[in-house]
Amino acid sequence: MRRRETLYERNLKRPLDRSLRDAINREAAERCRHIHFPTEHGWEEKEAVFTIRSSLATFFATFSADKLVVSAELSLAARLFATEHNRKHAVEIIASIADQLDL
Repeated sequence: MRRRETLYERNLKRPLDRSLRDAINREAAERCRHIHFPTEHGWEEKEAVFTIRSSLATFFATFSADKLVVSAELSLAARLFATEHNRKHAVEIIASIADQLDL
C-alpha cells in the first residue's frame, strides 16, 4: 500500500508558465536518464502537477500560484530502501533543479 508523504516545499519566485513547464520537462528528461530503472514523466492535463512514475515510487511536483510542493508515493519496497540519506539526496536534486530554473 502506497502512502503520500511531502518531501519538499518552496515558495516560488515566479509563476509557472509554458516556458517554465517546458524547461522543467527538459531538465527532468535529462535527470531521469541517470536513474537506474524505468520511469515515465510529464505534466497532468488539467492541473499544474509534474509527475515522475516508476514501479517503486511516484513523485509529484505540485505548483500553486506561489508555492511548489513535492510529494512521493512509495511502495513498501521503496520505503525499505528510502533511507534518510536517500531522501536527503532526492531533496537536493529537486532543490538544484529549482535553483537552476530560478523558481
